[in-house]
Amino acid sequence: MEHPGKIQSVENAFQIIEFIRDQGSANLTTIADEIGLSESTTHYHLSTLKSHNVVDKRGNQYHLGYQLLEYGGIVKSRTQLYTYAKPHMDRIAIETDLAVYLGIEDQREIVHIASISMEGTSIIGDHDGKRTEFHSAALGKAILAFLPEEEVQEILVDLDFPEFTDKTITNPDDLREYLDTVVDQGYAINDEEDFRGWKGIAVPILSRDGVEGAISVAGPKSKINNQQESIVQLLKESRDEIELNYNVEQ
Repeated sequence: MEHPGKIQSVENAFQIIEFIRDQGSANLTTIADEIGLSESTTHYHLSTLKSHNVVDKRGNQYHLGYQLLEYGGIVKSRTQLYTYAKPHMDRIAIETDLAVYLGIEDQREIVHIASISMEGTSIIGDHDGKRTEFHSAALGKAILAFLPEEEVQEILVDLDFPEFTDKTITNPDDLREYLDTVVDQGYAINDEEDFRGWKGIAVPILSRDGVEGAISVAGPKSKINNQQESIVQLLKESRDEIELNYNVEQ
């Protein structure tokens, strides 16, 4: 059935793309069973997507196509926040020898719109476009602390608070208390809340309209601890320059 304001064939195509994204690859029968379509209809969708390089077929397995990589690169390059932040991300990565991330809030999630990896300081599976949690990531807490109260309430209601380690915040009251700390000190910390032995520090990037995103440094906890004070200072200095350029252009 068609949904009001939606085209079902387009919905089906996106369900196929998202299923292949989640699985890594899948064959025609598996995709058809998952989406709830006949194999012939699913094949038509896949053939169309393949003709536009949105999916690729290797043997009997379908994978995401490189056209999506081009789309993502275009979105990033046209994002004003990324334009202003990129030189600072490069400098921070060189000075700290740690991974640097730029994140925004999108559809009630945190999205990494850019990252710089340094050898031995990045999590396997990190990539631009990766979505992460508000309650455990430094980027998420830095952004959440400066969102409007009504939006914070809606996000907290929707959060499932998955527990990634024994240090993950799993209670909304505890998270709210920590968000007050973030506002007071101007930065957020992820202390082994996503991965054991891993730590991150993030500062929000603000404009006249509110919080635009956040920039963070992350890596092995021991390496962060050895230079935490200088990292915070470096992030805040970069944040100030990014905000200045951003607000001048508005």
